[in-house]
Amino acid sequence: MDVPRSDDPTTPTDRMAETVDLDAAAGAFPLGDPTSASRSLSGGEGPASRGVEVVEGSVDLSEETRELLRIRLRAVAGILLIGFIAFFLRNQFLPQSQGIRLFFAIDSLHVLTILLLGGALLLLEQRRDWSMRRLRQMELVIFGSSLLFFVALHYSTVTHWIERGDFEVTRALLLDGPPDPGTVAALVEAAGRLIGSIEGSVVFIMILIILYGLFVPNTWRRAARAVGLLFLAAAAVQATVLVQTADSRAMVERLASFEQISTNVLILLLAALISVYGSHLINSLRVEAFEARRLGQYMLRGRIGGGGMGEVYLAEHQLLKRPCAIKLIRPDRAGDPVALRRFEREVRAMARLSHWNTIEVYDYGRTEDGTFYYVMEYLRGLALDALVARHGPLPPARAVYLLRQACDSLAEAHAAGLVHRDLKPANLFAAARGGRHDVVKVLDFGLVKGLGPEAGEPGVDRAESVSGTPLYMSPEQATADPRLGPRSDLYALGAVSYFLLTGRPPHPGDSPLKVMAAVARVPPEPPSRHRAGIPVDLERVVLRCLAKEPHDRFPSAEALGRALASCSCAPDWDASRAASWWVEFEPGALRGA
Repeated sequence: MDVPRSDDPTTPTDRMAETVDLDAAAGAFPLGDPTSASRSLSGGEGPASRGVEVVEGSVDLSEETRELLRIRLRAVAGILLIGFIAFFLRNQFLPQSQGIRLFFAIDSLHVLTILLLGGALLLLEQRRDWSMRRLRQMELVIFGSSLLFFVALHYSTVTHWIERGDFEVTRALLLDGPPDPGTVAALVEAAGRLIGSIEGSVVFIMILIILYGLFVPNTWRRAARAVGLLFLAAAAVQATVLVQTADSRAMVERLASFEQISTNVLILLLAALISVYGSHLINSLRVEAFEARRLGQYMLRGRIGGGGMGEVYLAEHQLLKRPCAIKLIRPDRAGDPVALRRFEREVRAMARLSHWNTIEVYDYGRTEDGTFYYVMEYLRGLALDALVARHGPLPPARAVYLLRQACDSLAEAHAAGLVHRDLKPANLFAAARGGRHDVVKVLDFGLVKGLGPEAGEPGVDRAESVSGTPLYMSPEQATADPRLGPRSDLYALGAVSYFLLTGRPPHPGDSPLKVMAAVARVPPEPPSRHRAGIPVDLERVVLRCLAKEPHDRFPSAEALGRALASCSCAPDWDASRAASWWVEFEPGALRGA
């Protein structure tokens, strides 16, 4: 559990809405992670969940590589496009005498390359359904067109300056005398331009080689083959130039000197080694990361929330292709035997429950390193705290509609001898399930307590220990009263009702002790004092739930559900109204956006 820092942006009241586990002997007040596991299941709350997308069939590394390749090729196309446009514009301002603009074919090829890269960038940006074969073809277009331009540029400029130098040497010989200063200057310029064009082409191809290795996801063998082709293309064009200009000995000797050839070879070889090793290193890290995200038959897609004991991740079953949520015990609690036993008890309790309004558990297990986890259904929608935060207090009829479903879930849990002990808006989720909306799911049984023979476990449930959320815990929870039972959950549900109707808890405060003292002794104000228009009969139900003595509350969850159903406003909200509201106000949450 994280202790809030002084720079925590949440308000004191917000922090009191977090689960605490207070050991009276130690006097510790650790507060839980403000990002609740319940909120995380929406796929739309908090920055950690943005961009998380469940893709059908996305459990293989090859499928992950396909999407990564599309993104990387888009980046490479953008980088090369910017470079080609910049050099093209620069070339338009160079004087004709520098020779780069002497070749209409090169300028035309330059424009064609820009068009190809621009087209590739647009296609990769607009389409996401690329097959791996099509992506490899796009890879060939991007790197092939760039290489073709560099090869053509290299060939054209080198042969041009060799011919220019050869012309000056021939003219000097025909003069049959010492060459004039102009001829010497022209010859020196040609030699300098020759060496410069060679070095420039080598640098361009070196950049292309490194870009390929670092951006394109590959095995090192495939990277070596592709980089080898780039290397050989550069060597082939230089050899072609040597063969075709063999008669121009004075200039060819500058091109084919040992120093020049060895320098070019070493530069390109170094680039090739960097590229291949970089590709191998990146691929190895990707494989390791992929394996690290695998839990048996499940592949983790990204963290979407956390609670006091666990971290919640969006995941996908490898064979069923079904999105799900996986809760892992927090790393800082993994060595705590009490936390481990509570975690196991939570999943066992949830597995015993099958009601539609209770979060469904699919699986449970341990990783090879001993990490506990369980798998539950992935929900789209909003936790009730987020719902009120975004849209304000709920209409009374909608609050009744949601609370009745929570009562149905609690009725099954209480019949099974289980007390939730941590009901709060963050642990009640309004989901879209089975074509219906505003389907309540009761979440997070991390503090569940058994009744009767399962009333306590040594070292896990202690009489002097207080567990729960201060703003929503019952008086008997706040005072560690041994009478804690099903009616404690009804108090918490009454506190949740108060929050849904008014946007505030019954006893706000700036510290756990003050809140719990108020919960134990101070009668709550009627919710109508904070919001007009709350029906009298509904207010009466809420205040009865918030009675200090358990025997003054409703005798059971079923009785509370019947009382809510008899409220005058109950018929004013139904499944049809719920569906219309979600489509109008929260379509993104339904998509898990």
